[in-house]
Amino acid sequence: MRSVRLVTKKRLTLVLILCMLLSSVPSIGSAQSMDSASFLHPGMLYTAEDLALMKDKVAKRQSPWYPEWQLMQTNKLAHPTYSNTFYPTVYRNDPVNRNKGNADLQNSSSAALMLAIEWSVTGDRAYADAALRILNGWSGSLTSIQGRDAQLAASLYGYKLLNAAEIMRYSDAGWTNAEIDRFTSMMMNVFYPLTQTYGYVNGGWANGNWDAADVLFNMSLGIWSNNEEIYNEAVDYFKHGYGNGSVIHYVQNEEGQLQESGRDQAHAQLGLGLLTMAAEIGYTQRSRNPYGADMVSYPNETYPLVKAAEYTAKYNLGNEVPYTPIPGVGYTLEDMGKGYSWLSGLTISPKNRSQNRPMFEQIWHLFRNEVGIPESKLKFTKEVIDRMPVGIFYLDHPSFGGLLDAQYPTAEPVKMTVNLQSQSKVLKDPATGTLAAADDSLTPLAVTGMQSDAATGFEAVYLDANRFAFRSLATRKYLTVTDDGTLLAAADRVGTSEIFAYTDTGNGNGVLQALVNGRYLTLNPVTYVMSASAVEVKDDYGRWILLYPGKVKHHYSTTGM
Repeated sequence: MRSVRLVTKKRLTLVLILCMLLSSVPSIGSAQSMDSASFLHPGMLYTAEDLALMKDKVAKRQSPWYPEWQLMQTNKLAHPTYSNTFYPTVYRNDPVNRNKGNADLQNSSSAALMLAIEWSVTGDRAYADAALRILNGWSGSLTSIQGRDAQLAASLYGYKLLNAAEIMRYSDAGWTNAEIDRFTSMMMNVFYPLTQTYGYVNGGWANGNWDAADVLFNMSLGIWSNNEEIYNEAVDYFKHGYGNGSVIHYVQNEEGQLQESGRDQAHAQLGLGLLTMAAEIGYTQRSRNPYGADMVSYPNETYPLVKAAEYTAKYNLGNEVPYTPIPGVGYTLEDMGKGYSWLSGLTISPKNRSQNRPMFEQIWHLFRNEVGIPESKLKFTKEVIDRMPVGIFYLDHPSFGGLLDAQYPTAEPVKMTVNLQSQSKVLKDPATGTLAAADDSLTPLAVTGMQSDAATGFEAVYLDANRFAFRSLATRKYLTVTDDGTLLAAADRVGTSEIFAYTDTGNGNGVLQALVNGRYLTLNPVTYVMSASAVEVKDDYGRWILLYPGKVKHHYSTTGM
């Protein structure tokens, strides 16, 4: 996520003045550990009512809450035995220390949030103790975050830590006032000095996902510390901020085109997801602090975030959308034509297309269920959710929206159409095809597919937790593992040899393990043939991305299951 470096002298002067004005960090007083009439608690992404709903629906094993609960519990970060190392200094993209400590802070922030939710849902002290171990471990160790991406580390990891802390603080978790004050001190003295400059970082203006993350973190910090100044400043930046991540700059036109739509779909979805989470916090706090209540409709009830969600969903579903090259803050139209990977180009980017991030349930929950946007204006958002009824995990997002954001029961998730994309070939050799293909029932699967069609399409049949069977659209038969680990699309029914466990490994990719032999699906880098033969996964040849190319058509019987 490289910063945009091209800044005019006038803009730089304005930013330096802004940074000087913001350099005074608010002092920490005893009010930090007290409730306040200024804010609802817990009141960031999850209120007491939200948590109570999750607890009730999981106990009743209702869908979509319970299947997503099962899926979340298979994630290693959600287990109370998860452990990490605490560092005094964490580096992200540092020229000398590279990423020392980064993975521990990143992973443990997601772990803390999931463990806090599990504690709230189950009342099991093991989850509470594990979450507090993480929060107290970092507050007792971390004194600095450094590197070119230090601001991203502070905001993206920090908002999850704050949301976890908010749940733990306002529950009977046994978190002492001294520990809470120490956590607050870390947030104010280590994290906030990085996030308070918003999109101006490393001597230039960053792409909009940077300051969108800062807005989300700073709103959460304002609530946590009962500090209206920090909260209102973040809301004000969302509305009027100079950088690419304010809503008036990130959503570039009436069609809903995003500042990073021409860069890649991963960053575009990241920025959109961060801004909608910030808007959800503003809407949640409307009874205590009305300034952020209109973040969905701002400005002037034009609803740019709704348009952006539909634009992004529509394109990632495989539809065409209009695109106009529009320069952002800190770069020109001429710069956009130079092919820089960190800038939007002159055409919309197909990179990461159909790799839908786990944010659309949250978007639907906010826009439809809370704000009341008509369903007719959320057609493509709803279609993304329908195509991927079982969630995936991204470190930058809370994920598991069927558990965290659902409001109404649905039918049990049964089937979805997917492509299996090789992570290694996406990165290294996409010209030879990146999708697993089954041309017939006698030929082993190989990663040779160039586009979504019958040969590369599989009906993923959700079984339970993270277990699936995959039925080829070309052969009408299930993917099966032979005695020597060969993969064939040849089985008529689902038995042990046809069941695979999919485990997320971070940001949109995961590993597939055959139940019959316990081996992982891997790709031969020379022949491109897949097999269930790896004892462990050490590289991208064993990592797979689930893409969602089209609707499921139930045109044949499933009685063979």
